[in-house]
Amino acid sequence: MERVQLVDVQEAGEAFHIRPILPQINPATHDEPPHRHNFQELIWIKSGRGRHQIDETVIDIEPQTFYLISLGQVHHFLHGTDLDGYVISFTDDFLSASWGGLSWDYRVTLLSHFAIHRSLTLDAETVVTCESLLRQMVSEYKRDEFGRETVLRHLLSLLLLLLERTRQGVGQESAELSEHAQTYQRFLTDLEQDYKVAHDVEYYARKQHITPRHLSSVIMNYAGKTAKKVITDRLLLEARRYLQHTNASVKEIAYALGYNDASYFSKVFKQGAGVSPHAYKSELKPLKI
Repeated sequence: MERVQLVDVQEAGEAFHIRPILPQINPATHDEPPHRHNFQELIWIKSGRGRHQIDETVIDIEPQTFYLISLGQVHHFLHGTDLDGYVISFTDDFLSASWGGLSWDYRVTLLSHFAIHRSLTLDAETVVTCESLLRQMVSEYKRDEFGRETVLRHLLSLLLLLLERTRQGVGQESAELSEHAQTYQRFLTDLEQDYKVAHDVEYYARKQHITPRHLSSVIMNYAGKTAKKVITDRLLLEARRYLQHTNASVKEIAYALGYNDASYFSKVFKQGAGVSPHAYKSELKPLKI
């Protein structure tokens, strides 16, 4: 039924992985279909050109740029020429031990499903610093010595903090979390965990011990739309992934997303996407390489 591959970075018992990117990616010889990430991924392109796809967006690969792929997103390299860089994959659990004290969450800014920008182009000074961190990661990753994972966690944390600085430097909002910002962050985290089983605002408000009205007010302030709309948008994003990358029926997709009534799911989809699931599927066009 599914054509999307669930790629697991922990297949070899790893929660962190770093490798050089393939210098040439030819669709005729590179057998990598669209695959869903069950980990966070950073792709660093120091030089080279190409194209890849993150969910529904086809992106031209640019030099000196990080590409940010969130857990659960569907990714596909289309082609690449003279690529130089790294692919860094990690689970959220890998960072949890060293991340709890910070008033910022990379899952809400850099690697949010609702992020507007999926890439960050670095200035010359930041390139030098990040390249140094990446070389240290590669060196440490190859070791089998005391403290290896702790060192890798700290290097990865430094890299994420530098990328967050870059994100804020290009005019995106600050990541410092006020009380309301923390409410918004917890809502997005809870939503990512539970969107397939809970579609109502009341559920997410109860998890934070606040009223649905207060939660909706906070979400409207940060997202510019109601909490219900954010929940629905997350469901529709997942539904479009299924329609684009799998052979699942509308009934199967509805069930996978927590809807017992496929006709009601189709109604929700049409209200949000403007077309029915069947029409959306039929209108999908093959990618031009």
